[in-house]
Amino acid sequence: MTNPRRIILLGLDGATWDQLRPAVARGELPNLGRILERGAHGVLESTVPPTTPPAWSSSQTGVGPGRHGIFDFRATPHADPERRLVSLQQMKGLKLWQVLHRQHRTCGYLNVPVLYPPDPVDGYMISGMMTPGPDVEFTHPTELKAEIFRLFPDYVLDVDIPKYDAEFWEDAKIFLDDVEHATRRRIELFLHLLATRPCDFQMLVLEATDRVGHLFWKYLDPRDPLFHAPLAPRVRARYAEILRLIDDFLGELLARTERGYDLLLMSDHGFVGNDAYFNANWWLEREGLLAIRRDVAWKKRAFYRAWKAGESRAVRALVPKPIQRRLRHRIRRGRSSFLSDLETSLDFERTPVFYASIPCHGLFIRRRGPGAVGSDGEYAALRERLRRDLTELRHPDGGPLCDRVWDREELYEGPLLWTAPDLVFCCRNYAVVPRPLLGATELLMDLGAAPNGFHRPDGIFAAVGEGIEPRTLDRSSIVQIAPTVLARMGLPRPPG
Repeated sequence: MTNPRRIILLGLDGATWDQLRPAVARGELPNLGRILERGAHGVLESTVPPTTPPAWSSSQTGVGPGRHGIFDFRATPHADPERRLVSLQQMKGLKLWQVLHRQHRTCGYLNVPVLYPPDPVDGYMISGMMTPGPDVEFTHPTELKAEIFRLFPDYVLDVDIPKYDAEFWEDAKIFLDDVEHATRRRIELFLHLLATRPCDFQMLVLEATDRVGHLFWKYLDPRDPLFHAPLAPRVRARYAEILRLIDDFLGELLARTERGYDLLLMSDHGFVGNDAYFNANWWLEREGLLAIRRDVAWKKRAFYRAWKAGESRAVRALVPKPIQRRLRHRIRRGRSSFLSDLETSLDFERTPVFYASIPCHGLFIRRRGPGAVGSDGEYAALRERLRRDLTELRHPDGGPLCDRVWDREELYEGPLLWTAPDLVFCCRNYAVVPRPLLGATELLMDLGAAPNGFHRPDGIFAAVGEGIEPRTLDRSSIVQIAPTVLARMGLPRPPG
C-alpha cells in the first residue's frame, strides 16, 4: 500500500449483528448504517470458548491461547495452583503494540481487557477491566492518570456485573445509569486523547453491549418469552439511549476516515440467551471425583438453597419487594467477576478433577500434589471417561446437554498447551452455562424466573477506509485482527 493510513480500532464488547442489524434497519443507528453501506463487514469468530480473556488477548497477539497463555481471568491451575489473577505480564508472545514500536509507529490503548499493568509504549496505554482500583498505576505514561482525573473526576475503570441486581426497575436503572456514565466518560477521554495525543494506531473498548447483554438479553431478544415482560420496554428504551450515544461517537470517528484514518469495528464475541446453569462441580462430586472440605460444605449447601429459593417465582410473588431488594443487595455487594474461593474450599486429597471457571469452560485433571492423577495411563483413562460421561449427559428435553467436548489438543497448539483445561465443552450452544459453584444440589439450575445472557462465538467486524470496498466478508477469526492492522499500515507481519 503506497499511502498507509492511521487506524482507529473500536471494540464493542459482546456486540452481535443479531442485535445491531435490526436496530440499523429501524433507523436507530444511522452512523453504523453508513459504515455498513460504505465498508466491508462480516462475522468475526471468537476463540473457543468465546470468553473475554482469551478473545481480547488473541486479538492483540494474532495467536490462540495455546501460544499467548490467557485462558481465564485467573491463572490456570496447571501453571499456578493458587490461580492468582492474570495480568498483562502473563500474556506471552509478541503483542501488536510491540510490533508497532519496532516499526517506529505510535499507539494508544484505552480500556482494553487484560492490559494491566500497562506496558511502556510510544504513545499511551490506559487499562480498565481487571485493574485493581483507581489507586494503582493504571496509565502509561504515569502522569496521564492525574490528567484523566483532573478532566474527568468521576471516571470509572469498570462496571462489574456481579455487584448489580437488576430484577426491579430501581436497581435496573442504577445499573443502566452506571453503564451510560462509564460509556460517556470513556468516549470523552478517547476524543480528548485523539486531539492531544494522536497516534498511528489507537484502540478503545466500550463494554456497554456486553454488560447489558448479560443482565438483559431476555428483554432484548424478541424470541425470548420475557421480551414482553413489564420491565422490558423500560430497559430497551434506556438501552437505546446508550446505543445512540455510541452511534453518535461512531459518526465522529467516521468523519476521520476523510482525514487519513481507517476505522475498524470489532467485538470479542457475540451473545445468546442463557436459560440454565450446569453445576459442573456438583456433577463431579456426584461422580466421586471432587470433594468439598467438610468445614465449609454445609455453608456452601445452605447458601445454594437460600439463593435458589430467592430466585424462585413463588418467593418473588410472596416476599415484599423492599425485603427482596435488601436481601439481594447483601448477597451481591461483596461479589466480583474476579473473586474465587474454590482453591480454599476443595479437599484436594479427594479431588482429582475440578471445573475452575466460566471463562475456561473446561475441566482440569490434577497431575501434581495429594490426590492427583499419577501415571499417564491413569490420566488418559480418566480423560476418556470424562469425555464419554459429558457426552452422555442429557438435557431435560431429552437431547444431549453438551454439544461438543474437546480434548485440549483438538483446540489449541503451542508451547502453553499444557496449561489449558484438559477437556473443554460447550452446552447447548452456550445457552446452558457450566459454572464452578460449590454446594449445589442438582445437575441443572433452571433460570426460567430470571434468565440472562451469555456469549456466543459470532462477533462482529467492520472496516471503512481508503480502498476498502463495500461488501460482506466471509467469516474471519479474531486472530486476524492484529495482522489486518499491520497490513493496513503497510507493515510486515512478523513470523508466527
